[in-house]
Amino acid sequence: MYVNCDSNPEYILQFEGLQVMLCRKHYSKLLNTLNKIAIRYKKACLSEDILVKKIRGRVRFVSKKPIRKKR
Repeated sequence: MYVNCDSNPEYILQFEGLQVMLCRKHYSKLLNTLNKIAIRYKKACLSEDILVKKIRGRVRFVSKKPIRKKR
């Protein structure tokens, strides 16, 4: 489960030996982040470009590369 999310999980993501359950919103946000990385750097890889932070049994995905925020 994602940090501070109580929605029902709809996707199971196998990542770094973990099974991470994500709701539709957080799965879409992860794909959006990977898409922004791919646009800026011409490629994106989940295992290389995304850092998984584990907090009390839940996860948070953080981009290892800087991506431009919307203004």
